[in-house]
Amino acid sequence: LLNILGILDNHDDGDYILDGIKIGKMSETQAARLRNKLLGFVFQSFNLVFFKNAMENVALPLYYQNVSRKKRNSIAMEHLERNGVPTVPHIVIGHYFGNMRGEWNALAMVRRHNPKALVLVILTPWTGKPGKEVKSPDVGEIGEFFQAARSAFPGTPVILGCARPLGSLRLKIDRLAVQAGLDGIAFPADGIAAFAREAQAAHRFINGCCTLPW
Repeated sequence: LLNILGILDNHDDGDYILDGIKIGKMSETQAARLRNKLLGFVFQSFNLVFFKNAMENVALPLYYQNVSRKKRNSIAMEHLERNGVPTVPHIVIGHYFGNMRGEWNALAMVRRHNPKALVLVILTPWTGKPGKEVKSPDVGEIGEFFQAARSAFPGTPVILGCARPLGSLRLKIDRLAVQAGLDGIAFPADGIAAFAREAQAAHRFINGCCTLPW
């Protein structure tokens, strides 16, 4: 019966009307479209896509309905929050080949929700890999975004994640994070703890993922 209701099997007798549509012998493509639009399945084994995070798994059906990424991610976050699943969005600064494009929209979208924390990471070119010629975002723009994120989430932990450039640029970025008043820095550059003390920023060291202690 469940297979018939889910348009997985055909019925032998009688009529099956779903949302005013008479369900009969149809192609798998037609059945899949109706399942995507009108039905939901609950599996004991979850059947999650292992390489996607929770939000992407929730948003996946909307992808097949041609819903834009921005809208489906917002809907997915809303459903996760409604069901008590804590969210920790990550915003990649400079995602578009080192340029700022979409980050401000992402910040505005996250602001409409109530995340457990917000993690900021920065595009890092890979030496010896395709895309190595891509430059990291402008330091001034990074600092401006840090300040905006801090102002947008005054009561929510805002963390600088581990994915960010190395060397002298990392030190500059970490200093900007301290100056902006971010709540945490994953794998801080040498000298940042002392810099934080000089700035009278209280700090403690935690052995764990940047999203877990919050």
